[in-house]
Amino acid sequence: MWHSNSRLLALVKLLALSAGLMVSVAHAGPPWIAAKVVKVEADKSRVVLDHQRIELVKMDAMTMPFKVLPGVKLDGFKPGDKVRFMVELKNDHLVIDAMELAK
Repeated sequence: MWHSNSRLLALVKLLALSAGLMVSVAHAGPPWIAAKVVKVEADKSRVVLDHQRIELVKMDAMTMPFKVLPGVKLDGFKPGDKVRFMVELKNDHLVIDAMELAK
């Protein structure tokens, strides 16, 4: 009896995982966020953005500073630039992992 229950549980887990993967594939694509550059502090690996809503954390639009990951180059950006960026959560903080001029 235990053996068949464990197989059933494994099957249920596999089906749940498959369903989750299908949902993530259906919503594939980078979660770009529109923003305007307010201030660039390249020496501190930080940029202040007036950004749109960030769905990842259900954060409304606002102006705030963000740290950027080492691979994100801030030279070339200046106040007033319209950009789009992506964030990730690191130690309960939003960190920019990609940013580019908006098209």
